[in-house]
Amino acid sequence: MQVIFSLLFFFTKGLITGAFGCTKSDNPPFHAQSSVSNNNYGKVVIGYWTDWHEKLLSYEKIPFEYLTHIHYAFGTFGADYKVHFFTKDYLEGLTQSAHAHNIKVIFSIGGWTDSAFFSPMVADSASRANFVKDCLGFVEKYFIDGIDLDWEHPGRLGDNCNKFDPVNDTSNLLLLLQELRAALPAEKEISLAVGVTPFDGVNGPLSDVSQFADYIDRLNIMVYDLSGPSWSPKTASSAPMRGMQSVMSAFEAWTSAGIPVTKLCLGVPFYGRAWTLLDGDSPSTNGISNEHVKGVVPKGDKEDVPSVDQCAGPEAVFGGVWNFRNLIAQGILTGPKYDQAISPWKRGYDNYSETAYVWNRLTKQFITYDDPTSLEAKVNYAKSIDSAGIMFWEMSCDDQTEWPLLNSLQNIRGSGEA
Repeated sequence: MQVIFSLLFFFTKGLITGAFGCTKSDNPPFHAQSSVSNNNYGKVVIGYWTDWHEKLLSYEKIPFEYLTHIHYAFGTFGADYKVHFFTKDYLEGLTQSAHAHNIKVIFSIGGWTDSAFFSPMVADSASRANFVKDCLGFVEKYFIDGIDLDWEHPGRLGDNCNKFDPVNDTSNLLLLLQELRAALPAEKEISLAVGVTPFDGVNGPLSDVSQFADYIDRLNIMVYDLSGPSWSPKTASSAPMRGMQSVMSAFEAWTSAGIPVTKLCLGVPFYGRAWTLLDGDSPSTNGISNEHVKGVVPKGDKEDVPSVDQCAGPEAVFGGVWNFRNLIAQGILTGPKYDQAISPWKRGYDNYSETAYVWNRLTKQFITYDDPTSLEAKVNYAKSIDSAGIMFWEMSCDDQTEWPLLNSLQNIRGSGEA
């Protein structure tokens, strides 16, 4: 979700959803409670649930007790600016199940591969009005608790197909939020998924975005996908705690630009990134920072298959993603906190970035990822600065027998937990 020029994380959603297929609903008429009114918890724990991974984690099997909010991913729209989503069965079922557990459901619109038309939509008053009408319609029809806009990213390119306007995108987004806030009932939430720096203008990130705080409940900072084999000079953490682009720098940037820390939520990944080492033994000496085969994304876990991102080009390529559950299932990690590697793999931990990594000297595979230890460190930091809480991408990536990553986030919760 974070802005990168070769990111394939949200790769070809249409291909993925097509593989899983759509089924006609045999469910009885939809009668969910109107919304969740109990908000007695302290900090939030927000998990994205992806409709195209419903076969990997159905909404009935979500561990609701660990969450305060679920973001349904994704609603999308094209050149007609009409909002669509995969199937109403999933949204209805998710909302019913979540509300039965007193958990809020937020409808997330956009994503890496579906942000192409945000810029022209927000630029036109009539298009904004129709978009807001669609959002209100979804909220009322499906008893959703709010809207999350995942525009990647205002004022900058994002995916290669995206239209963008560095002069006007940010001011037009503010207009949309003002109009959306005016249209939605007061108890309905509005959030934005954002990068590690504030929205861009002509000269880069803006120094004052304080007006946005009046119209949003939270900004969810996507502190992941900050490095990768296609563009990084050396292997590195994709979600570092410290550094020029990191957890700490992100909170500093957004608070300096006028967003209260209590409206900032730390976004963390439940997956890792694959690299190919030039020297299979180099991590023994160099730790997390190693020379690698540049410009080539290696195969990730067993679910990573070559696919085409039409915006990036016609060539089918791997995504390089390792879901955390497959680091366990494919015999790489073991131990009570999954902090031990199974031979021939070796594990290391970088204290500066608070990132785990494993490597295989025989195959020269190298994977950086977050584990319970690294997530606990980031959660403790987010809690220490009184942030809004934690967001993560995404639920199906965790091991579903013990939920080790989701468990590691629970220290963020305050009094009166859900």
